[in-house]
Amino acid sequence: MGIRVCCPSCGSVYELPEAWGNMPAGCECGALIRVPAPQAVQMPTETNEPDSASDAIGDDNPFARFPAPLHPSQVISPLARRLIVGGAVLIAVLITAVIIASYLVADLP
Repeated sequence: MGIRVCCPSCGSVYELPEAWGNMPAGCECGALIRVPAPQAVQMPTETNEPDSASDAIGDDNPFARFPAPLHPSQVISPLARRLIVGGAVLIAVLITAVIIASYLVADLP
């Protein structure tokens, strides 16, 4: 079984022998392609033992896959979020106004 590589320049796909692993190869478009090393195939080991204690007990909690809810102190209310964004916009407008005013005052005789 060969190694499949794709040219980063033109997108051509090549099937190269495994002996070419970790070597550069040339594409028809002239670009160099780095051929990755062939990966060894690892067969999974079959065991009848459970992976953890919860598997041995048979923990069938349907909510275990969901993350824990946020603590109420970590949740920002929509009003607080609007105030924060509005304050940031107000500060940006004030800084811009000060910069423009300083340029206008500097041009006066």
